[in-house]
Amino acid sequence: MREVVAESMRSFLQDHVPAGADGQVFRVASRFALIGAAGEIAAALGILPWEPGEALKAAKICFDAWLDARGGVEPAEVRDGINAVKAFLSANGTSRFLAAWEDRADEARIPNLAGFRRKVGDSIEYLITTDAWPEIAAGFDPKSLAAALADRNLLVLPSSGPHRAKMVRIPGHGNRRVYHISPDLLEDPNA
Repeated sequence: MREVVAESMRSFLQDHVPAGADGQVFRVASRFALIGAAGEIAAALGILPWEPGEALKAAKICFDAWLDARGGVEPAEVRDGINAVKAFLSANGTSRFLAAWEDRADEARIPNLAGFRRKVGDSIEYLITTDAWPEIAAGFDPKSLAAALADRNLLVLPSSGPHRAKMVRIPGHGNRRVYHISPDLLEDPNA
């Protein structure tokens, strides 16, 4: 019986847990796999009036619903960190980011400046100062959060070197080291 359950679980996990999924996803999938395997055994013994494969199918439906509610297979800290950056930019995009590339005298003095913004076509990209990055990444590891954004192509990296922040010439402010956030962060609902 142990071998049957172990093989059923191994198959379930291989079929339904993407490579690179967070450990929590794997642990929860293991529980659904165990429930599915138990259901299959109960059906095979005539305890439940189900067709073969029905318990595993139900376990997959439940696992998929849990995964959708969780928001994906990456670590929750990464997802929450990316959402925190989105929320900060949405809440403070016009009040704490100077439109340095536009000729707008009314924005020349921004208290507690977090960075700069510029229009690129119909989109806006944000350039967050290295001083403001720890505030925006509060509650998360700033380096790991920058790496997670870079891995998803939501952070525009320097053309060379190991740094996540890059040097950009800001009109009226000279060269500044900034975290260059791609417009995709706010525009792509799957970002």
